[in-house]
Amino acid sequence: MHILVVGAGSLGQVFAAFLKESGVDVTLYGTPHTIQALREYGIRLGGLREQEWSAEQFKLIDDPQAIQNADLLLFATKGHQLETAATSLRHVSCQAVYGVQNGIRKGDILGTVFGAERLLAGATIVGAEREKGGRVLLTGKGRTYVGPLAASARQARNVGQAFVEALSVAGLPAVWLAEPAEALSVEWSKACNAIGSFGVSTLTRLPWTRIMQEENLVLTFLQLVRETAAVAQAEGIAVDDFEGFPIRTYVEKEDASIVQMLGELGKRAEANGGPPMRVSMLQDLEAGRPLEAEHVYGGVLDHARAAGITVPAITLAAHLIMGLSESLTS
Repeated sequence: MHILVVGAGSLGQVFAAFLKESGVDVTLYGTPHTIQALREYGIRLGGLREQEWSAEQFKLIDDPQAIQNADLLLFATKGHQLETAATSLRHVSCQAVYGVQNGIRKGDILGTVFGAERLLAGATIVGAEREKGGRVLLTGKGRTYVGPLAASARQARNVGQAFVEALSVAGLPAVWLAEPAEALSVEWSKACNAIGSFGVSTLTRLPWTRIMQEENLVLTFLQLVRETAAVAQAEGIAVDDFEGFPIRTYVEKEDASIVQMLGELGKRAEANGGPPMRVSMLQDLEAGRPLEAEHVYGGVLDHARAAGITVPAITLAAHLIMGLSESLTS
C-alpha cells in the first residue's frame, strides 16, 4: 500500500514514521522549508517513543506535481491549510482520502475535491508537538478512528481497513468503524472535545492536565461540549463515548461527578511525570502561528445557525480565539 501523507508537521511526521514501521510505502509532502529540514535530519521522535528515521527511508516531496498516484491521501495539515493542500493534489489518482483535522468542515472540503466515494471519516487523538530543534515530541498514542460514509465506495473502505491495520501493527492504536453512523458520531464527538478543550486551553494558556484539576475551567469546558453536542443532535447525529473523549458521559452525567473524574485523571497524569498535555491550538498560539479557529469553530456555528440553535458559549469562545488569531497575523 502506498500512502501520501500531506503535511509534514508534527502529526504528519508521526503518522509517516509509524506507517513506515509497518512496511507501508510512504511519501511525505510538505513545505520546501520543512522538507529540506527532513532531508538533512530525518524524522526524530521523542517523548513516548524515542527513535529516528533517516531521510532515505521516505519519499520526501515539496512539489505536488511530483506525485501522480497513491492508495490513500492522508491529510495531516492544519485546518486552515486543508483546502489549499487538497486543491493542489486534485490531480492525484487515489482510492481513498482521510483527514485528521479537528472540526467538521474537512469532509466537505475533501469530498468536494476528490469525490464523496473516496471519502473516509473519523478522528485521531494522537498527541504530538514540534520542539525548537525540529524533533517531534510524541505526547499521546491515543486511538485513531477511521470509518466509511454512506457514499464511500468499496475500494475506499478496503483501503481504510488496511490503513487501520498498518497503524495497529506499528503500535499506534487504530479502530475501524464499519458503519457510517459510527464514523459521523466519532467525528462530531471529537469536534465536541476540540471546541471545549481548545476554547478553555487557548484562552487560559494552561495545559489540559492543569485544566482538568480546576472546577471552574471544567465547567466551562462542559458548557462548550454540551452546546456542540446539541448541534450534532439537531443534525440527527448521536455523540458517544470514545477513548480519550467520552462525550456522552460529559453530556449526561452530573457536573460534580465529571469534575471529580477529570480532577483525578489530571492528578494521575501529572504524577506520572509525562510531558504536559497541550492542545494543538495552544501550541500554535505560543509559537506565534495562525490558529485554525475558523475551521474548528466556524463549521459548528454554521450548523447551529441553520438549525436555529443558540450557542452563546461557543460564539464567545470563537470570537475571542478568532480575534487572537487575527492579532498574530496583523
